Amino acid sequence: MRIRRIQLINFKPYKKLILPNENDVFPRGLILIEGPNSTGKTSILDSIIWALWGPTAIGVKNEDLIKFGERYCRVMVEFEVDGKRYLIDRSYDRSTGMQVVLYQYDESKGKFIDIASKSGEVSKKMQEILQIDYKQALSTVMVRQGEVNELAVASPASLRELISKVYSLDLLEKVNDVLKKEESLLDEKLDELQSKYVPIERIEKQLKEKSDELENKKSKLKERKNELEELKTKINELPNPNFIREIEATMVRIEDFQKQLVSMSKNIEESAKNMGITCEISMKVLDDEISKRDQLLQEKLKELENIEAQIRKLSEEIGGLHGLNRELKDKISKLQKAEKVEEGEFEYRCPICGTPLSKEKMEDIVSHYEREIEENNSTIENLVKKRNVLEEERSKTRTEKEKILVEKSNLKLLKKRLEELENNKKNLTNLKNKLKEMLSKEGYTDVQEMLAKFNFKNLKELHQYIISLNEEYARKETEVDKLIEDISKIEREIDELRREKEEMIKIDKEIKENKKILQHLIHLRRVLMKNFLSQWVVQKRLLGTIKHTAASYLLRFTCGQYSSVDLVPTKPTGERGSGILLTVLDESDGIVKSKDMLSFGDRTAVGLALRLGISKTMSRIKPLKESPQKTPRIRCVLLDEPLGGLDISRRKEVVDQLVEDEGFEQIFLITHMEIDRKEEIPRVIVRKEGNVSVAEFVASKEES
Repeated sequence: MRIRRIQLINFKPYKKLILPNENDVFPRGLILIEGPNSTGKTSILDSIIWALWGPTAIGVKNEDLIKFGERYCRVMVEFEVDGKRYLIDRSYDRSTGMQVVLYQYDESKGKFIDIASKSGEVSKKMQEILQIDYKQALSTVMVRQGEVNELAVASPASLRELISKVYSLDLLEKVNDVLKKEESLLDEKLDELQSKYVPIERIEKQLKEKSDELENKKSKLKERKNELEELKTKINELPNPNFIREIEATMVRIEDFQKQLVSMSKNIEESAKNMGITCEISMKVLDDEISKRDQLLQEKLKELENIEAQIRKLSEEIGGLHGLNRELKDKISKLQKAEKVEEGEFEYRCPICGTPLSKEKMEDIVSHYEREIEENNSTIENLVKKRNVLEEERSKTRTEKEKILVEKSNLKLLKKRLEELENNKKNLTNLKNKLKEMLSKEGYTDVQEMLAKFNFKNLKELHQYIISLNEEYARKETEVDKLIEDISKIEREIDELRREKEEMIKIDKEIKENKKILQHLIHLRRVLMKNFLSQWVVQKRLLGTIKHTAASYLLRFTCGQYSSVDLVPTKPTGERGSGILLTVLDESDGIVKSKDMLSFGDRTAVGLALRLGISKTMSRIKPLKESPQKTPRIRCVLLDEPLGGLDISRRKEVVDQLVEDEGFEQIFLITHMEIDRKEEIPRVIVRKEGNVSVAEFVASKEES
């Protein structure tokens, strides 16, 4: 597998990132991811793992992958397997959840085609493409911080467990557990079978008792059925209880309607009397009275209109006289302020027209205006009196109009009540006809004829008698049902006892057969499974391959100091088999050394060599020769800060070896440490800009 291109949106510290860029793809071989601590280097590898295998693969909740302040994240990874190109697009939204689609590039169409669009389908398709499940793929691809040192210092038992887990060899141990569980289940089954055994004599005694009880129940059942037939004959001769209930209900309604009609008639007569209507009430009488009120109402409205017109006219005249008085008073005021002049006999000048006036003339004009004002005031007083009389007349007329309206409303209400009375009379007639029809259908002229036939005084007594017979019939019927149920139950119990008798005959044979199976399982688990994992699978197949591959890395990583790696099985303990002891040969002194004899830097080099050996082995071979599983297609490894315990010379050797390593199609190496000649290696440079991480791809000098 080769990673070609990745694109991140709102993933962890990245807002948007495309590597290497929109037009280029990652080269094969070693690719460095460098930058200071806490800048987001590991997040790039996490994005690849999350896109390929989801949140379980990186052990982080989807919510925690979204960049702070955003609502979703998205990662697209384009990769290549056996010359075929794929694109996986995985996103998570806080409101809609996870979405994932897997595409394959169609050369003929020149575009990516959807081949899986649900999580389960995508996981299955990824396993089919890579020929490995995601747990094994993670063990092969991803080397987390601290894992290299953990391998170097692991105890024999832990190292064995790690190798078993990587290659899924714990499946055989699970088989051993299953066999052991089967033994326990067989023991329990034998105990259960023996506890089930019942003597035949006891079963035969129970059969005799149940047979006697069955005959007794059948005899009672016959008696109850005869009693039911007799009751049924009586009930069929009587009217149906529902018919009696309906007759009673109809008669009650007729009686209610009759009472209601009497009450309504009385109320209508009293209301009409209060309105002054003494003749017999009818629709025509009420319509005539309403018509009279309409005519009176129109007359009053005309009267009101005429009075209103007179009041408006008087108000206009009064307003005109008041206006004239104001004008006269204004003229008097102006004359009294007239300008004095010295022109012979004229002493003043008229302020209105400018004419010269004598004092006598001016006083004469003022007196004339004052008399005119007094006349106007007298006229106004008379007009106001007339208007007051008209307003009183208007008020009286309005009161009479309202009275007419109330009378009209009452007449309409009375008419409605009369209509209701007529409708109720019709309903009463219909009910009486209905009662007659109901009785006629059953062959009766009236209710008394029906009561006389069955010798009852009233419907209530007849109804109660019918109900009592039906209740007695229901009780008898329940007894019959109970007897039938008891008989059926006893018959089932007899059948069960007969089957139990037959079963007891088989139990002894089944116990013997299960004992043989139990002995076989014990032999299989204790003889065939014992030490199979450690003695055959691990020692004779995997360990040799891992040792050879890891030794080639270790020799280069340690500048030739350690030439070989040995994985020695320890003494078996219990059913789980042996552990695995890691040793290396020190060429400088010829001593075979265990992990406890190595320095921290040596353990780092050994752990890295062993981890790369496991990944390379896992990507090339099947764990068992006869396994139907195909060779995995995942020759790619992601290394997260594996160089922490190495000095500069060993770091150089490790990097040089990884550059030259053709065992992997691609190696991504995260480091914050200085690397010699890093310009010759393709690399991704990561840095922080505020609270956002950014990264850029820099090709090697040769590629540039």
